[in-house]
Amino acid sequence: MRNKILLGILVCVSILFMVFGSVVYYRRLNETLNESIVQNMTEMSEHDVNNIQNTLENSWSDLQSMGRRLKEYASTNKFDTKEAVQVYLNIERKATIFDRIRLIDSEGTYYTDDFQSGNGASLGYVQDVLNQSISKFIRWYYETDENNIDRQKLLYGVDIDDVEIDGIRFVGIVGITNIQAIAASLEINSFDGQGNSVLIDSEGYFIAGQNNLTSNPGSNYFDWLRQGSLSKEEENRTIRRIQNEENFTIKYVNATDETKLVTFTHVADTDWCLILNIPMSVLTKQSNGFLSMTILILMVMILAFLILLSTSFFLWSNFRYAKVESKVKGEFLSNMSHEIRTPLNGLIGLNHLMKKNVDNPEKMQEYLQKSDVTANYLLTLINDILDFSKLQEGKVELFHKPFDLKLSLESINIMFEDRMKQKNLTFETEQNLSYEYLIGDEMRLKQILINIIGNSVKFTPEGGTIRLSVSQTMAENQVQTTYVISDNGIGMSKEFLPKIFESFAQEGNEFSQANQGTGLGMPITYLLVQKMGGTISVESELNQGTTFTVMIPSPIASKESIPNPALSSAWTPSSKQLHIMVAEDNELNAEIMQDILTTEGFKVTMAENGQVAVDLFKNSKINEFDVILMDGQMPVMNGFEASQAIRNLPREDAKKIRIFACTANTLADEREQALQHGMNGLIPKPIDVKELLKLLNQK
Repeated sequence: MRNKILLGILVCVSILFMVFGSVVYYRRLNETLNESIVQNMTEMSEHDVNNIQNTLENSWSDLQSMGRRLKEYASTNKFDTKEAVQVYLNIERKATIFDRIRLIDSEGTYYTDDFQSGNGASLGYVQDVLNQSISKFIRWYYETDENNIDRQKLLYGVDIDDVEIDGIRFVGIVGITNIQAIAASLEINSFDGQGNSVLIDSEGYFIAGQNNLTSNPGSNYFDWLRQGSLSKEEENRTIRRIQNEENFTIKYVNATDETKLVTFTHVADTDWCLILNIPMSVLTKQSNGFLSMTILILMVMILAFLILLSTSFFLWSNFRYAKVESKVKGEFLSNMSHEIRTPLNGLIGLNHLMKKNVDNPEKMQEYLQKSDVTANYLLTLINDILDFSKLQEGKVELFHKPFDLKLSLESINIMFEDRMKQKNLTFETEQNLSYEYLIGDEMRLKQILINIIGNSVKFTPEGGTIRLSVSQTMAENQVQTTYVISDNGIGMSKEFLPKIFESFAQEGNEFSQANQGTGLGMPITYLLVQKMGGTISVESELNQGTTFTVMIPSPIASKESIPNPALSSAWTPSSKQLHIMVAEDNELNAEIMQDILTTEGFKVTMAENGQVAVDLFKNSKINEFDVILMDGQMPVMNGFEASQAIRNLPREDAKKIRIFACTANTLADEREQALQHGMNGLIPKPIDVKELLKLLNQK
């Protein structure tokens, strides 16, 4: 009773700490996401501004080169009349992006590439040429075409230093392009295509962009800004910051009550400002999706911790009263954290990376795949702890499958990345792989390497170095892979070295006492290496470091035999849509299972307990249901009783329908119980979606 009370207090305190930590973590994550969104918008704006500047610079550079060629041709007497010059301008225009090219003489007369001329004294840019203020000049203006329609244009100009042709002294050359030359730089493909960007001048007039106001000459962004939620003071401050050529971001509610995040970025060498508008609804949708995924990961981690906490406490209590190695086993609760800390750190590290790459789908897919691998390893470890006697006696089953050794080593590196940084450790790797694809138990191989590297991290002081070297040789039609893990940590004494593979053996010194483990890591590693037909040896000197050498033989696999993790696990249903009944009393588990199956194309009916499942089947049409997924432990009637009741119904489909037990209890007697009650098999929880879909697809 005292132990139960103590366990209850411990669980409650742990839950309170976790809830508090989760709230703090959620708030900080939300802040980080907002900062990431603003940073992403800033980077997009800077990219668009760079594109605009490159367009302007390239156009002006083309015009400058044209001016140099004109001067060169004039100096060699290739032009003898102004008409010859205009022919040259026409040829130059066709080879550039300019719609019009104009030469300006010293009297203010302009000559065009289409053989027109006129007095340009009233044109502002001609006056700029005459005043010699056009050495690098870019502006925009409206020009009326032959149909009396205003078109927005960009104008560029260079000084050509008094070129005289046919008695006319030319002082400048001007090129004109359509505003669409830069409008293409403002297209936004991110944020579900709901963002838009516009270009304005320092007075607020629209130059280009996706906003429909830009099609109306004279439309002003400042007038549009004043129709929203900003106060008079905020409006004036925003306008001042634009005119002062500042880069900044604000949140703004427009005249239609739509909240937007707006980024302002100055375009260098102009009085232009690029404005990027993104609806907050789009950003909130993206953030909520990522936050929901993160919360789910946190819940899994918390659940795993509570299971391990309860199990460890139970085992610790039993060992305490067994009076066998009571002092060492009495510390089992705290020691077991050594076995789970590495994969948990891997998940936390991947979660950190996902926060930093929330807008990068390719990176998110990569990190989610690695998170799935790490979570599966943690699940395997929990199963081993729950069945501790099996590990102690070496009764471990190996599952030989093709795997990619290089990807396995990379996943191990991901697991330890954050811990290495925290202790300022250098992790060096060297891979000489002649055969990347092998056949073996990938999960157990990872467990061996993680146990050894984890000990190196634990017992290497800050600033130290850990090295993993992998090499291969051929021996008797198998690949002999050698893994050498070395460190310059505290090492081990010669007296303790022979005991390192004994159960619960730990060397007593000040450093190791501060870094206690379970004392099971090395014995488990030794047994696994033996199971794989390999060898393990260790060399160490006190305060000099330790070197482990593991050699494991493996058959060679082909690249084609390796499952592609990027491929979807989705099952393509046949012409008949399977109708599946899911009996599950846990609301969250039921919701997840329903979403998975409906997403994969199945028709799903839910039952909250075994009795409801029996009633649904009894009242259904013959062959209406194809499969029943039955939770083992449910109120009113459990899954085994419900399965037996369905099999006893006087219906032809009651004997044929496939029924599977879905239970977290995967011991042999649970499987036997499922078969005795008429079930077709057992699906262990947590459910492997790929395996479930493969099972449902079987006829």
